[in-house]
Amino acid sequence: MSLMISVSGIRGIVGDSVKPGDIVRFISAFLSSIPDKSNSIALGRDTRVTGEAIESIATGTLIWAGKDVYSIGVCTTPTLLYYTGHTDADGGIMVTASHNPPEWNALKFCNSNGIFLSQVDIKKIKDSLQKDDFGKRLWKNYRSFGKRIDSRNALDMHIQGVLSTINVEKIKKKKFKVVVDPGGGASGDIDKKLLHMLNCELIMINEKPGISFPRAPEPVPENLKTLEKVVKEQSADIGFAQDPDGDRLSIVDERGIAIGEEYTLAICGESYLRKRKTDIVCNLSTSSMIDHLAKRYGVKVYRTKIGEINVTEKLLEIGADFGGEGNGGVIIPSINPCRDSMVGIALILQLMAEEEKPISYYTSLFPRFSMIKEKIKINDYLPEPPASSDFYNILEKLIKKELNASSISTLDGVKVNIGDEWIHIRMSNTEPIIRLFSEAHTSERAQWFIEKGKTLVRTAMNKIKGC
Repeated sequence: MSLMISVSGIRGIVGDSVKPGDIVRFISAFLSSIPDKSNSIALGRDTRVTGEAIESIATGTLIWAGKDVYSIGVCTTPTLLYYTGHTDADGGIMVTASHNPPEWNALKFCNSNGIFLSQVDIKKIKDSLQKDDFGKRLWKNYRSFGKRIDSRNALDMHIQGVLSTINVEKIKKKKFKVVVDPGGGASGDIDKKLLHMLNCELIMINEKPGISFPRAPEPVPENLKTLEKVVKEQSADIGFAQDPDGDRLSIVDERGIAIGEEYTLAICGESYLRKRKTDIVCNLSTSSMIDHLAKRYGVKVYRTKIGEINVTEKLLEIGADFGGEGNGGVIIPSINPCRDSMVGIALILQLMAEEEKPISYYTSLFPRFSMIKEKIKINDYLPEPPASSDFYNILEKLIKKELNASSISTLDGVKVNIGDEWIHIRMSNTEPIIRLFSEAHTSERAQWFIEKGKTLVRTAMNKIKGC
């Protein structure tokens, strides 16, 4: 299977599409895409069993290229980006495959401001790979080698950045009982530091990594049964779950119910907009709850293509300070210009402390929608992902024929609106799959959209296969 290269980073299956030489080539191409005077790169990794080996290759490559390596070790992606943006690092590299299964790994890159690379930046890397001449310019002799610098203070810097923006004393007085499930990922250490500083009684589950993660990596309700059970048994105030690199957050309420990752952005927005009104930026697949939040506070919603950097770039372009994605990703550029589960945890605890209401109360502030997310493996139909333009053109024609749409967006994939219900179909940036998202007033109606979407995807795939 080929490497997946997009604004979400570079990912593949280690030993299959990701080999040692690939790590050297992509890091070399990244270095060729940033200013020649760059002297230092921050480097971190999540807890995947392959991470240490890739980190070692990355460190050697950077040092040989004359770069000092600010070595953070195991950390979350938002920690790596925060550290890069608040030090003299000229860029950052995170060894992670985010929510992908444990056999996946590779690299995410950011610039000196702690912002992920744009589509233009990724194109520069691809172009550099095509030329394949960067080695002659990059490699230094022994007198000009870089050095490794221990930078494990990055976690403390990140925590202080988050705490400086919230009502710490109010949260400390509540002494919340919190259960956290980092899924064996990188957020375990920073979770414990942050929540102890907020005077929370903390219970950790699924903390230790292994060859595989202790639960499926995505923090979606079907993967959080143990967290639900522990929250209920321990009479905890709330449960939090994260993905392996700690940029996505999901909530289990005090009743032991996983409320769904779509509520994370909506509830964090409730917390943030009460103190500061700002327009909101989110992607096309984010729940309509965000539109209701915006209406309540009299602000606008801007929707972007899927991909964290697309949301961040729009936030910075319009000067807004709240946004994110419906997968549990919260972005507040004035704190950290990326999805940050630490920011989400802090905002939610602040809301509970200041309003003195349980987390379940806040789900009642939003209209009740049912959202279903499913995926179709491309290799069930085709050996490699098709050209996106071919797939989307065929799909759009089928949709116009089969569905009585009130509007169709082709900004990213194909999103069909029928009233305030919708389905969004798109090729993933991070896996060889087709993602289907639907939202409707009932679960039956949402499932109808999904089944209809699956039929249309299969038809489109078979048409491509028959060409």
